[in-house]
Amino acid sequence: DWARLREYLDEFVKEPITMIFGAMRDKALAEMAAVLFPVADQLILTESDNPRTASLDMLRLAVPDDFAEARVHQASSADEAVRIAKEMAPANGLICVTGSLYLVGAVQQVAPHAAIRSHRG
Repeated sequence: DWARLREYLDEFVKEPITMIFGAMRDKALAEMAAVLFPVADQLILTESDNPRTASLDMLRLAVPDDFAEARVHQASSADEAVRIAKEMAPANGLICVTGSLYLVGAVQQVAPHAAIRSHRG
């Protein structure tokens, strides 16, 4: 779950994190965001190709108030999210994909050989 992912990131990841996040609208978006987003240096919100996906507007509302707006980016697809993440992640950075199994699957399709660690919650 996302709490364990946060524990893992806190304990083992020292490099800057670019997080790609998308989830289903029936998930606890605010709770997930409160746990995961603070560890992200850059955050990319995206929708997956699923009728249950949370819209970008819904995801934006879940971002904690104290999370700097300049660190939040939007992508209309997993393909665009990966492109943005690759452009903004530093060479020593980590791209973390999380939130939805559908999103993780979509990212694996568009970037099957990329060194992207993914987690589903």
